[in-house]
Amino acid sequence: MKRTEALQFFGFGKRGAECLLYMLKHKEAFEADIERGTNLRQPEVSVGMRELEKRGIVQVQKVKGKGKGRPRNLYKLKIDKDKFLSELEKTAEKKKKEIDKAFNILKKCIEG
Repeated sequence: MKRTEALQFFGFGKRGAECLLYMLKHKEAFEADIERGTNLRQPEVSVGMRELEKRGIVQVQKVKGKGKGRPRNLYKLKIDKDKFLSELEKTAEKKKKEIDKAFNILKKCIEG
């Protein structure tokens, strides 16, 4: 299982997982940096970062460049790594209990 697949197990989309792994290493980055670091295209990075923003994991800041043109998106990690790992662990325990419960229901059904 790849790292991104592991995050997908916890409900993250593929692009969101790639972006999250990058952000956990770098804490803050411009969209172009994330593109280069993840080998995702700009629209894919936008989708992934929007997911992380909705989950409260990152915040976006518009940064104006020199002269004219669109402002660039600077993303900043809002969560602490230890707290994030703790939340993942809680989710894993909850999923494990749900799987055990489903297994026991099926086991009783099959055994009669």
